[in-house]
Amino acid sequence: MSLQREPDKQFRVGVIGDDGVGKSSFILSSKYGIFESNFGSADTTCVFNFEVRTQKFSLNAYEVDCSDTYAELRTLSYRDVDCFVVLFSYDSKESLIHAERKWLKEIKASLTDPLVIFVMTKQDLAQEKISEEKKIVTEEYLEAIRVKPEFRFMFQCSSKSPESSKEVWTKIAETIFEQKKPKRKRKLSTTEKIKSFFM
Repeated sequence: MSLQREPDKQFRVGVIGDDGVGKSSFILSSKYGIFESNFGSADTTCVFNFEVRTQKFSLNAYEVDCSDTYAELRTLSYRDVDCFVVLFSYDSKESLIHAERKWLKEIKASLTDPLVIFVMTKQDLAQEKISEEKKIVTEEYLEAIRVKPEFRFMFQCSSKSPESSKEVWTKIAETIFEQKKPKRKRKLSTTEKIKSFFM
């Protein structure tokens, strides 16, 4: 479904994280409503549209180039980003460590008080028996991370289920709406819950 009029507000959202955490899949599985193990050269940008109490807004999501060769230019582009979505994957504890010590650190060094949301991908692997050699992100480790103020916005999904990714994008939209809305004094009621417009 498309919006009948232009959104009242647009927010630029940068999706960032280590190679292999599923940045492209997180965006494109929601964009196309399907999961592919390899989306190839598909354009990893997407506009997700939402509505809250007749206020329409959009999230202009894009995948940040996380290569080391692009590091200097990457940080220069951060000034135009309204929210960062930092991904880490269930099957890589190292990607969670980097989420905090590399990506969050880089973002905070470039901006004052940035809005950062963390998302753990590949949640479906938690239902499978994974070799002990895999350095997975355990529930105990997640609980220890959640107490940190920087991780107050953290969600989980599996891009193999496009609905799971869409649900997280809706939560991201809710978070951005609440954090960017000036002088907002109350949370959304059940009847005011956010509407999403996925194709």
